[in-house]
Formats: sequence, C-alpha cells, structure tokens
Amino acid sequence: MAFLVTAAAGTFLVRLGNANPYFYEKVPYPVSPPPDVNPPSISILSPKNDAVQTSSNISLNFNVNVAVPTLPELFYSNVYLADVYYKASWLPNSTHFDVEHVNYSVNRTRFFAEENYVKWHTYWAINGYEISPTFSANLTGVPEGVQSVEVVAVLQGSTGAGRSEAAMTIYYGTYELRSSLRVNFKVESVSILSPQNKTYNSSDIPLLFDVHNSVTQMSYSLDENKKVPVDGNTTLYRLPNGNHSLTIYGTDGNGNTAVSKTLLFTVDAPEPVPPSFPVVPVAVAIGVITAVAAGLLLYRRKRRREAAPA
Repeated sequence: MAFLVTAAAGTFLVRLGNANPYFYEKVPYPVSPPPDVNPPSISILSPKNDAVQTSSNISLNFNVNVAVPTLPELFYSNVYLADVYYKASWLPNSTHFDVEHVNYSVNRTRFFAEENYVKWHTYWAINGYEISPTFSANLTGVPEGVQSVEVVAVLQGSTGAGRSEAAMTIYYGTYELRSSLRVNFKVESVSILSPQNKTYNSSDIPLLFDVHNSVTQMSYSLDENKKVPVDGNTTLYRLPNGNHSLTIYGTDGNGNTAVSKTLLFTVDAPEPVPPSFPVVPVAVAIGVITAVAAGLLLYRRKRRREAAPA
C-alpha cells in the first residue's frame, strides 16, 4: 500500500513538473494576443447619438463587455480590463473610472486536466470568463451647441514571447486590445415653439418659446439684427413678406448665454386693399348737381323777396 501511494504521488509530481517546469519573466517584447481574445465591446445607453438635450446636466451610462476564453496558463495569463475612460469635447482631460473592483469580481481559476496537455502541451489552464460591467457619470455644465463624448475601454494581457531551455525561463510580453465608441448630441436649453419652419399668410406672428434653465434676461434677434429684449412670449407685428430668421437668447445670473437654434420661416400675407368708393353714373351725377343748383337758386330768390322793403 505504501508503495502504491508513493508511486501515485510521484506520478502526480511528475505531471506538475511537466505542466509548469519554467520560471516566468515579463519582458518588453512586442507580442500578439491569442486568436480567440477580442477587444472589449462598448454600448452607450445615454446620451443617445444625435439627440437634443434640453439641460446642461447630462447622465452618461454605458456597458463594457469582456469575453475571455479558456487559455493555457503556461503561455497566456492575466487577461483583464486595464482601463475605462471617457473624453468629452468640452473638457481638456480624460476622466478614468475605477476598474479594480471589476477585475476582483472575475473568478480566474486554474484547473488541471489530461486533455489540456493534448491541446496546449501543458496540464494547467485558466478558465475563461465574461463580464459586462456598467459605468455611469453625471456630466455637469455642458456648454450649449453640438458636443460629443467618446468612451474607451482597454483590455490587457500577456503572452509567451520565447523561452530559454538552459535557464528554464519563459519570457512574456504584454499586449493591449482597445475599443472606443463616440456619441454626438446637441445641448439646446432654449427652444422656439412659434414661429415654425413654414409659410404664414399673416404679417403678425406669435413668438412663443420654452426656457429649460433659470435665466435672468431674454432677447431675440430677427433676421440677424440687433437683439431685442423681451420679458416672455409676445407677437412679432407687421413683418414684411419674404424669408425671415429668428434666434432666441437666454442669459443666466452667471452671464452664461443659451442660444436656440436659428429658425427660418416665410411671411406671405395678402397686400392691403385701398378703401373703395361707390361708382355713380355720370348722368345721375349731372342730375343731382342740377337739382342741387336749382334748389340753391330758388332758396336765394326767396331770401331776396323776404328781405325787400314792403
């Protein structure tokens, strides 16, 4: 019995020696990732691409998916999510997320099996895994106009770059797999409700607008002319026929100005009709004039007789 146990233990130790007989040394060799290891994929949940945002505070939410297959431990090790960050068009620097807790959540287990040696010439392998963590950030003070946010995720790992049989050493190099995704959006905290992009048959057009942030002063510019202060919704009176442009401005207490998109519309109002007078036939007019003249003549003769002395 003791002999059998010793023999079995010796066999196991031999397999362990065959499985892992080398020392590992990481060196700055350029290496390629395993064929089945792909870059992480990114899905941005908000903001939506090409959306119009009515607030300067925007919620950034996205997922990063990482899928790593089972790999031989002898040649591939330590594949992990190395970095996740975003770059905003209005900010000078990138903002990085903490990914340490994500990597700690991965169950990187190694296992021993005969078939691993047939497949990879090593008995030990590392179980594959898949993770899809969600990241979020509150972006405040986003300026008016067209903006963009780009999300970047970096997967890093190491792979064998060569071996020294004499020194019993395997040399490893590192690699990176990088993905990025960008969304564009527009911040517009002042929106015009009226006029709309159409043709009006009236020269008096209601001016209606919504302001989504707190402002202390409102104004509008018609046809790129000087800004006109306004307290609220009003009416643009007696606009000439033709094409017009309108822009609304809102300024807050800090001096920041929100600008609406420039709206184009057309006025095609009927020209005013001059007042009309009744048309009297010439014969009737002459008759009326003659009758009036005769009446005046008889009236004057009567006044003379009354005025003559008795």
